[in-house]
Amino acid sequence: MILNNNKISIASINCNGLLHQNKNQLIRHLRTQQAHIITIQESHANNIEKEQRLHNTFCATQSFWTAHCGIVALSSDINLTQLKIYNDHRHILFRVEHTRNDFQPFFLL
Repeated sequence: MILNNNKISIASINCNGLLHQNKNQLIRHLRTQQAHIITIQESHANNIEKEQRLHNTFCATQSFWTAHCGIVALSSDINLTQLKIYNDHRHILFRVEHTRNDFQPFFLL
């Protein structure tokens, strides 16, 4: 799903483990959609090496991960601030801001 309000576009996907064989095709497709932010469920990023590999594969400007989910910023104009990781590590609260204030800050969970 991609949400686009003419200022920012957000894609959300359940990957069921991005580190499988088809990950590069999926990530390439997501990047062609020109989303500013991608939220990811079932990331399986359960160690720092996998987190760094996903960050690099997405060519992210910022990324945050748990073993269950992640968020990737693909634009240097977007600033993500992690506010809270909930106890089950399946929910992360972020504040999203534009570096030039092109939109009002908002929160993503």
